[in-house]
Amino acid sequence: MPEQTIDSIEIIGGVDEVGRGPLAGPVVACTAVFGGKVKIEGLRDSKKLSAKQRQKLRVEILREAMDISVSFVSEDEIDKLNIYQASLRAMGDSFHALRVKPSRLLVDAVTIPRVPVPQEAIVRGDSIEPCIMAASIMAKEARDEYMQKLGEQNPGYGLEKHKGYGTRQHLEALRDLGVLSCHRRSFRPVMEAILQSAERVKQELNQLNSSGIVHFVQRARSMGLENKLHSHHQILNEALSIHR
Repeated sequence: MPEQTIDSIEIIGGVDEVGRGPLAGPVVACTAVFGGKVKIEGLRDSKKLSAKQRQKLRVEILREAMDISVSFVSEDEIDKLNIYQASLRAMGDSFHALRVKPSRLLVDAVTIPRVPVPQEAIVRGDSIEPCIMAASIMAKEARDEYMQKLGEQNPGYGLEKHKGYGTRQHLEALRDLGVLSCHRRSFRPVMEAILQSAERVKQELNQLNSSGIVHFVQRARSMGLENKLHSHHQILNEALSIHR
């Protein structure tokens, strides 16, 4: 068997994202770069690991990886782009921020645009490829830490527990407490919570210019919320008249 040299080791990057489904917070992606075979015991899809297991593996990944890059795309960008495009942007950003560029990328299920190295989209890659598992763990750890802080800053919503997902607790908080700036307006439960009362609609419109108000109306209509929108017809017209 030929002796392995530095030049013969393939540098591979694994890419994954977390946070497509939540109603609040950013989508986060990671590219984890390794030289040769990943030799970390216990790697799995981050969703199938406990917080304690992920924290332990995070230390090992940081020790073994040649480079790690984590990127966030905010809820505002998610609303502008849509969640799928925002996920691709987060993945691309994490690649471009690397100091050590891999010769090849293994990506969980998608192809990342404008990446100048060969890549392979692997369905359920976060359950198959160790380098993608590592990226999944790092992305989830970063996002969970962010949501923990967000929960501490906004008590009552349980963001530190459900991480922004649409749990019963979260939906009840949206209904009872209203919408925060970290909530994704392009997700129907958030828009429903805004349209729940005239006061909330006014607060939302006060943050928007005329094109933003038009986009707000178009978004609500695209979600099938025409009836709820109609009940705030006068408020919407008054808000538009201010910007004329």
